[in-house]
Amino acid sequence: MLEFKKFEDSYLDECTRLFLKVYSVEPWNDKWESFEQARDYLLEFINNPVFSGYIVSKDSKIIGVCLGHQRSWWSGKSYYMNEFFIDNDLQGQGIGTQFIDFIKKNLIVQGIKGIVLITEKGIPAEMFYKKNYFQVSQSNIFMVCNKL
Repeated sequence: MLEFKKFEDSYLDECTRLFLKVYSVEPWNDKWESFEQARDYLLEFINNPVFSGYIVSKDSKIIGVCLGHQRSWWSGKSYYMNEFFIDNDLQGQGIGTQFIDFIKKNLIVQGIKGIVLITEKGIPAEMFYKKNYFQVSQSNIFMVCNKL
């Protein structure tokens, strides 16, 4: 049975291990140098004063994580989903959709008006989010400057 909960600091190491498992394979193939480096990356989200995170577990083992933060805007607060990942071995079983539904219900109670995220084009994550009613913004673009 799946259990959905708000994130607690004590989950950090287990979430880091899952993060490394998920993102070290296709389609991402991330090359994290160490557990500590990945842990520090996740800790940066958690240390945000407006952090809000969630986990999903099965048989007391964390199988999914969502880390994000709230942002205030003139039209109301939004939730910026920085990281969302489900154990590779359990993807495609509807767990991610149930997890998103749980998160949405929690955000509604908090008065959050919407969710914002960035993902790569053409990978399974894009289709997952579209299936869960996320849309590509027609009014915003994502820009990067690599000339520093």
